[in-house]
Amino acid sequence: MTAIEDFERRYGGFFEELGYGCHASFKHLLEMVGSTIDTATADDVGLVTKLYSIESAKASIEVVAKYYSRFLPATVLNSLRAELEYLLDRVLEVAVDV
Repeated sequence: MTAIEDFERRYGGFFEELGYGCHASFKHLLEMVGSTIDTATADDVGLVTKLYSIESAKASIEVVAKYYSRFLPATVLNSLRAELEYLLDRVLEVAVDV
């Protein structure tokens, strides 16, 4: 199981309860984070592109968390945001070390 699949399993139900569009938005966020991880760990991508991709994903996480803060408990959103940002921080370490 990948990290992205784990996020889907653990947090997907909260977004499903809000409706199909909300769950689709959540899945889109996870797909974007997954593609960011792929980009940041690729050997043929420049460092600036890797950094931009990671920062863009972090900004998207903030936008989603801010929007859904009206509908979901703060503990769920804070945990989701913290875990996704932690994952991206680890990817950043790998991207910079390469």
